[in-house]
Amino acid sequence: MSYAQLYDAIQGHDIYIERNIVRDHVLSLKKADRVTVMRTKRFTPAICRGMYLSPSNKSHPFTVVAGKHAILVAHGLNQCWERLIVVKELMHLLDGASEALDTGEQFDRVLSEIVVNSGSVCAQTRSEFKAFWKALGVLVPEAKRLKLRADWLKAKKEGVLSADIDIAHKLKIPATYIPSLFSDQYSRQLSSILNRKISV
Repeated sequence: MSYAQLYDAIQGHDIYIERNIVRDHVLSLKKADRVTVMRTKRFTPAICRGMYLSPSNKSHPFTVVAGKHAILVAHGLNQCWERLIVVKELMHLLDGASEALDTGEQFDRVLSEIVVNSGSVCAQTRSEFKAFWKALGVLVPEAKRLKLRADWLKAKKEGVLSADIDIAHKLKIPATYIPSLFSDQYSRQLSSILNRKISV
């Protein structure tokens, strides 16, 4: 159940990767039969847009009843946000036991560490940050990312104000994350996660 296997499997896909393609690869790697995605009005999107619940989470009524992997997504997100959030939460299916977020107390701690950003964080909080980079990595194959990055840099140099939005529409991800996708930090994070330099 390796993220590197998932990342490699996605590389041959087109520029727009449906979340169900990622889901099917993750379920295959995890040897799981399904994951349920449900929208909930209980989340305030400014604080929490989504959450993964593992079958081992005995504190949440949904997993107790369903007994399956579940992703809860804030109700009312647009297609781009929901896709990114679902894929990010799918990345948690590939987490190790020490990264699992199985209790309400752990969830509260992670939220607190993310909001406070104290620098010293638990394994579950590190997993949250890594899941974001992992999601970007499987939503945009590297060859396509490099081509779009060149287009984006050119547009930025020419002063095109809609550069982020133009790329976001092509990729169907929130425009706010386009600079992160094309940053040096992206390459560093993915290389660290994959334990190798990213390449085409």
